[in-house]
Amino acid sequence: KRASSDDFRFAAMVQGKPYAFNTRNGDLDELALARDLQADPTLIESCRAPLIEFANLSKANGFLPVVMLVPAAYTSYGAATAFNTPGISLAMANLHSAQRDWLSAQASDIGFTFIDETPAYTAEIANRPAAFFPSNVHFTADGQAALAKTMAPAITRLISGQP
Repeated sequence: KRASSDDFRFAAMVQGKPYAFNTRNGDLDELALARDLQADPTLIESCRAPLIEFANLSKANGFLPVVMLVPAAYTSYGAATAFNTPGISLAMANLHSAQRDWLSAQASDIGFTFIDETPAYTAEIANRPAAFFPSNVHFTADGQAALAKTMAPAITRLISGQP
């Protein structure tokens, strides 16, 4: 599924300047997953059993089961993202939207709370330094700070019992 010819590098505008991401061309498993899901949308159902187990564990152990979708760098920077291989864009956008739509649709049936952090996070990083390291998919300290800032209200609402 992974080919050495796959180019999963991309750039996005960060504070008005082009910024390179995934410079090591790693994380090709994510690209393979996106392509597989594009070819067979039913593959997303493989998430069901682990999430049912998660919900069951929460009941047995008295914790609130929460699944939070946090956007990848290419999703976080939206239309400002340009892949070195343009054909990848659609598969990656479909991966994010399929995850979001499926999790949202299944949350109440399975028994977890779903939070889509994408709108809040993308707005928060819009004028910040790069939220992700250039060489991998991990958050920079600034990206972590932005996520903490946007997650806090959602977690506070859940703890206080508000929707």
